[in-house]
Amino acid sequence: MQAALHGEAEQAQRLPALKEALKSPTYSVEQVGIPELRHFLYKSKSSGLYTSPEFPDVYKSDCEQERLMDCTRTPQHLHHPTRPLRYVYRCGETENLLAWVSLGDQMIVVFNRIS
Repeated sequence: MQAALHGEAEQAQRLPALKEALKSPTYSVEQVGIPELRHFLYKSKSSGLYTSPEFPDVYKSDCEQERLMDCTRTPQHLHHPTRPLRYVYRCGETENLLAWVSLGDQMIVVFNRIS
């Protein structure tokens, strides 16, 4: 019983933060606070929910957004049943992409190009 009450107390403490987050449904990549980060996509496999910041200025045009989405489509070898590749790193002309898959989640991050 005490554990259940403790769990409810923790949830009650999180509620104000969740309510505040719901007031602002979008966030910028700058709010994440990682230098050189351009964009990311995180997906929880267990819940099917994902999060991603709004597009930064470098991806404001429809053409640039489409190009970014093409880059971030999960490489199929990450889900190959007999040879699962867990990490992918790509150096592109304008950005670098790092993707990885674990048992519970998937993450794709896009950084400024390393010169």
